[in-house]
Amino acid sequence: MNPYVRADLTHFIGNLVIAFQPIAKAEDINLSFSQSTKSWFAVFRPDLLTADLALILSKVIEFTPEQERIQVTLAAANKEKCHIIIRNTGINLERNKEITNQCRLPVMVTGTSKETRFVLEIDMYEEPSHASPDTSRISTANYIPAYYKEIRDRLRSHFTKTENLVATLSKSNPREAAFIEKVNALIISNLENNQFDTNFLSEAMNMSRTQLFRRLKPIIRQSPGSYIRTIKLQKAKELFETTDMRISEVAYRTGFETASHFTKVFTKQYGVKPSLFCQKKANATNE
Repeated sequence: MNPYVRADLTHFIGNLVIAFQPIAKAEDINLSFSQSTKSWFAVFRPDLLTADLALILSKVIEFTPEQERIQVTLAAANKEKCHIIIRNTGINLERNKEITNQCRLPVMVTGTSKETRFVLEIDMYEEPSHASPDTSRISTANYIPAYYKEIRDRLRSHFTKTENLVATLSKSNPREAAFIEKVNALIISNLENNQFDTNFLSEAMNMSRTQLFRRLKPIIRQSPGSYIRTIKLQKAKELFETTDMRISEVAYRTGFETASHFTKVFTKQYGVKPSLFCQKKANATNE
């Protein structure tokens, strides 16, 4: 089977970005896509381009501070080449080789003090020898989102039980384990405080917001804000499993302002509504 296709690169990349936007949003990062033309046909291997862009995007999302931006842009390099540019703000990731060392396509990386540019170069019209481009494989808008379902699920696996994380760190890095334990204790002691956020945590740790991010994110693989929310939701799940509290009570106990907002966040995290946990507990009690 010929691995190359000649297809609309704008459509291909646009759908890829759409697939990653929920992940970026969960990290409080704005991910967007822009292009200079509505349709841009190119010859490329979708398997390589998909794998490399997925790797770069997932890693850049992982290391970019919350409330910053990631923009994917499609731009002409010359008459025969175009560039896919991934630019993040808030941090220079130029020296982070983990982002690109597994890429199979060439990637140019440049950076300034607070941003990075990752550039992939793609042929626009020159077809490889013996190539017979097939656009049917990527002819629908659902191609990329469906392909990335597994990747999205894998990224969500960063939300692990905090005690497992501490136990693992205790063996390999006791200093970081003690740091995480202190962070966890602060979050738990402020569980009902709906104003407790990254700023509150950084002040309590006597660190700047940037210092906290740089210290915490390599350990937990998510932003501090997401980590706070993760612990809250873990506690909520525990309360559903061990008490007869109603949804509104659990929402209050875990620092959510409204039951509706809590339900939305809980469902996104665990894939089921909190009412199902209550129903399951009720059924078990009646048996």
